[in-house]
Amino acid sequence: MTKNRKRKLKYYAETVFFMILTAGKVFRISQHLLKHLGWEYIVKDLVWLVLCLVVTVGTYYNAKDVGTSEDLDADERYKYLNMKTDQQVLKIINVLLFVLGYGFLMWSVILYQQVGQAELKFILLVIGIVLVTLWNLLIIAEIVLFFVNDYRN
Repeated sequence: MTKNRKRKLKYYAETVFFMILTAGKVFRISQHLLKHLGWEYIVKDLVWLVLCLVVTVGTYYNAKDVGTSEDLDADERYKYLNMKTDQQVLKIINVLLFVLGYGFLMWSVILYQQVGQAELKFILLVIGIVLVTLWNLLIIAEIVLFFVNDYRN
């Protein structure tokens, strides 16, 4: 077996492991919801779920990246495909930050009308504000990069 093939298999094994771990977290969150446990358990597991998803996507990306030749860096088609892929990832992240950020904000506003659950309201509000702030910073960075590239040309 070649060195790249071993590395790729290792990354795929890590991806499968974290996919199973992510599925376990989803199952655990559903069990917490069905048993009506406290929100602190659900929020904790949601944070771990997001972390598992990020690691899963990262290891999958590493597995796809293994074996690409360094000669491809000079190839114009490879650079174009890399740029298009990065643009798509940026669009997906932009939409996810928007939807999740405002979703958490709306959830905290809906819970604000209910009595109790002050910790959950505060946690959801903070998470929503952080995600919306990241979304705004991403848009500002895109605008700045647009003007810098426009100024260069």
